[in-house]
Amino acid sequence: MKRVTYRSISERKNNSEYSELPKLKDILVDLSVKNTPKVERKLRLVGEPIEFVEYNDKKRLPGEKYKTEKVAFPDADKTKMITRIGMDDKSSCPWYKAGYVGSRKFAVKCFEQQADKSWVPKILCKGPSVFDEFGKWTETQFLNLEDDPDADICTFLGGDSAPMVRIVAVKDDSKLGGVDYNVFAGSVNVKLTEEMIESLRKINEPSADELNRLRSEYLGEMKKDPTIPEWRDYFEYGFDLRRIFKYTPPIGEESSYKPSVSSKDTETSLDDSSPDEQSETEASGSNELADLNW
Repeated sequence: MKRVTYRSISERKNNSEYSELPKLKDILVDLSVKNTPKVERKLRLVGEPIEFVEYNDKKRLPGEKYKTEKVAFPDADKTKMITRIGMDDKSSCPWYKAGYVGSRKFAVKCFEQQADKSWVPKILCKGPSVFDEFGKWTETQFLNLEDDPDADICTFLGGDSAPMVRIVAVKDDSKLGGVDYNVFAGSVNVKLTEEMIESLRKINEPSADELNRLRSEYLGEMKKDPTIPEWRDYFEYGFDLRRIFKYTPPIGEESSYKPSVSSKDTETSLDDSSPDEQSETEASGSNELADLNW
């Protein structure tokens, strides 16, 4: 999935539709250690994550696999965005073909638990260093279920009843990007309440026709992959990940759109950390995506 393309600052200031939208930085789970050595967040995930590639204004030095040089995007003088989101089809992606370095990113809707135990809808956007741990947990749960098919074992962190996850980010200069992420899943399942689901619905609820289309597509995928979780309408409530993380075409080539979040903070990356914290992907020739974190 990819990122929404945003219009100019002047357009947003003169458009009430933009001014009423939340800032992206306010709805992302903040795991930055720029101003503190350690950050901990407790989350309850909702639905399935999406995956996309975010490109930075860097290119590989000739003959060097890990060394890069800063190269401005061709439309850098027209926007304050410091990153671009690529197309699903890498072979057609202008940022990939131009040789820019990309990072694998994932995003999932969630609730963040506050100090008073209340829940706030957020989006967790991180790289494989966090999301691969979710995958390892899921794999372990499926193996446990194979050993005891009659056991009541949760295999999906984003469903009706699932454990909370705790993510601890620690400043560590020995790690890629200077951050060490530790991910833990709880031992007790936490149910999504009607109140939580309603709070997602208030943020965004697809039309009946759109929901039917999305449900039909999802059920079709379930026939191909029996491990896909059972459908729930609330998977599509809340922040629209497909629009927020939509492909960013070079300015001048974008099509019309309606924003789903405000981009007054476009000077920062989609993630709450520096681009180098995420796994970099080869961005030239026919090289496949390479996860350098694991």
